[in-house]
Amino acid sequence: MNDDEVKALAKLTEYLVRGAYQPGQSLFLTASAGDAVLSGHMLTAACAVHAAAMRTLRERNLMA
Repeated sequence: MNDDEVKALAKLTEYLVRGAYQPGQSLFLTASAGDAVLSGHMLTAACAVHAAAMRTLRERNLMA
């Protein structure tokens, strides 16, 4: 991925993870068709992808 794509991925996953903790937000629960276990796995996966994107940004010195 190029730098701009990694930045975009970091923003997207940040939005998804933050949104999961907002009142009334049920994006993962909706996407999992009400399956709470699957919804939890989706959140965990989004957190892992976000962490990887942020690590990549740090490694590329793009955090400024």
